[in-house]
This record gives sequence, C-alpha cells and structure tokens, in this order.
Amino acid sequence: MHQNQSFLTILVSTLAAIASGCATTPAESGNEPSIESSDGSNDEPNAESDSDHEIRVPLVAEGITAINIMEPAGEDRQRLVELLSAGMTDTMRTRDGFGSGALHRSMDSDHIVNVARWRSTDDLAAAAELVESGGAPKMAEAFSLATPSFHPYTIVGQFSPTPEAVPTITEDGGLVTAINLLDPSESSMSQSELVEAMSEALEQEVLAQPGFVSATLYRSEDSSHVINYAQWDSAKSLGTMAERIESGGAPLLMGVFSTVAPDYHAYEVAEIVMGEQ
Repeated sequence: MHQNQSFLTILVSTLAAIASGCATTPAESGNEPSIESSDGSNDEPNAESDSDHEIRVPLVAEGITAINIMEPAGEDRQRLVELLSAGMTDTMRTRDGFGSGALHRSMDSDHIVNVARWRSTDDLAAAAELVESGGAPKMAEAFSLATPSFHPYTIVGQFSPTPEAVPTITEDGGLVTAINLLDPSESSMSQSELVEAMSEALEQEVLAQPGFVSATLYRSEDSSHVINYAQWDSAKSLGTMAERIESGGAPLLMGVFSTVAPDYHAYEVAEIVMGEQ
C-alpha cells in the first residue's frame, strides 16, 4: 500500500499544480499546438453535433472499443498525435465498421490514448491486418514511435450522478478524463472480481463527489485488463478525489489499488475523428 500511497501523493501534487496554473501542461507549453477538429462527416449512429465545431460521441455498449495506450518519448509526442490523426482521417474513417476515434493527451505524463469504437471485432481485426500489410502507412509510422498496447474492450458498467445521462466524449468540453488501467494478473482477483470491486467503489465512494461527471468501466475481451474511464469537471475536483483516497476516505478504492497497482493519468481530448460509414 505504501507504493500506491506514494503514487497518489505525486498525482495529488501534479493535479493541484495544474488546477492552480502553476504547472504547464503539454497542450499549453507552446511545443504542441492545438489540433483542429477533423473535417470528416459525422454519420456515426448516435453521434451528436451541437455545431460544426463540436462533436459529441456517446459511450454506448454496442460494438467494440479498442483502447490503445501509448507512451512515446517526449520529443515524439506531438508527432505521434499528428500521425494517429492523419492515419484515422486518411484511412480508418472510410473503413467498414469504424465509428469514431478519440485521441487523448495526458496532462501529467507523455502518454497518448486512442479510444476507437468499431462495429465488431472482425472489423477491428481487418483494420489491424491493413496496418500490418502496409496499407495504412501513417498508422504504421505512428506505431513505430510508440509500441501500441491495445485490446478490444466492452462496456460493463456506467456511473453518473444523473442515471439517465449517457457519458459522452467531447472536444473542447472542458472536462478532465482520468484513465485508469488495471491488470488483474498482478493480484489475486479475477477480471470479474475486479470489475465488481470497482463498481462497488464507484457507486459508494465516487458517485456523489463534487465535480464527478461520469465513469465507464471496460473489460478486455481477453480477460487481461479492466479500464476505468472517468470524467471530472476540473483537475481540482479530480485532485480532491485522489487526496481523499490517499487520506483513507475511500477505503474501497484504496482496497482495490492496494491489490492492483493503478496505472492512472489525467487526460484532455485532443481530437475526435468520425467514421464515414
């Protein structure tokens, strides 16, 4: 538990610095210019657009979600985002079964995460074969900068203070997203037990917290991982929650994190690319 408390101490300090404006996030540093929204059409079922410049992608249980977590060298970070954006815009968005891809840029590390929705595992596998065969050169170049670590996931639970609300990914929505990767092989828990423990903790210790917007729990199809995709209204609110965990105010969550070491970072949405199908 000491190791995870140290991790939480660092997270609390980092989020507090971001919230107070004392820390410069990669998006603000001047080294990484903001990325403009794709000009692609917005024909994915259930996708919403409040204007020509805002895309809202609902996190729904239909289909399959490929979540790819990458950690490039710092100097390659912006190039990786550009290549992934171009690869999805030029190649993936026209693929049969591609729904959307949402690029996330970490606020506290070099991590980049792509959350891509596909109609089926067969469609996702066909896209992976295309990359491997050389048919998507920009995606292949992106993966040469950072080894892809992705699995197909399905949604197993969603939590929101407003139960009828569907969590959505939105560009320029002002939210901070905490993406927490958990590996049950590091603990005595099975994947289903880990999902159950996280669900109980979210319901009892997070749902009523000020600033909490939503959480979506994913399980990988190969039983190897669980991901909690949680949205907060600010870095300050997320930092307050991390501080509460560290101080012992959320024993259910600390119980999970003492069993399975969290790989947990705060993200902003960099760009959303919609499919044409």
